[in-house]
Amino acid sequence: MNARTKGKVGEREAAKEIQRVLRVSMRRGVQHAGGPESPDVVGLDGVHLEVKRVQSLNLESAMNQAVRDCGGGSVPVVMHRKNNRPWLWTFRFDDVLRLVDALNAAIDEGHKATMPIPDATLPNQAGLSSNLLGDMGFAVERAESKPSANRDNVAAGGSAHD
Repeated sequence: MNARTKGKVGEREAAKEIQRVLRVSMRRGVQHAGGPESPDVVGLDGVHLEVKRVQSLNLESAMNQAVRDCGGGSVPVVMHRKNNRPWLWTFRFDDVLRLVDALNAAIDEGHKATMPIPDATLPNQAGLSSNLLGDMGFAVERAESKPSANRDNVAAGGSAHD
């Protein structure tokens, strides 16, 4: 199989895998010169997916391509895997909250479309909640300035252990 064919197969595989996990409609993108209008896989608004199905990947180069092609409006993500290995996603940590927001929106939209659950291997068969990070076991709070009771007590002349 030549590289171009392997790339097409990888993009279709990636679309199918996202659809299986997130239960959202996905398809291979229309390939031409590259750019925001031509991600490798289409179906996640706000996410520009660059798919790499290779044994040896220059991840920095692939990420640079995703950043360049996304045009700044979407979160650039490299979805990649080697033969007989699971799919991985690589993205900039600064984009994590934007990515989670985009994934939550896609999941919520997918629930409205009531896509069927493809198999019994998915967690939470009753349906994913719209809080993807919570489903993944993360507790995320936006930074707020909340004084702690302990700090207020110390400021009033008490000890930190009162």
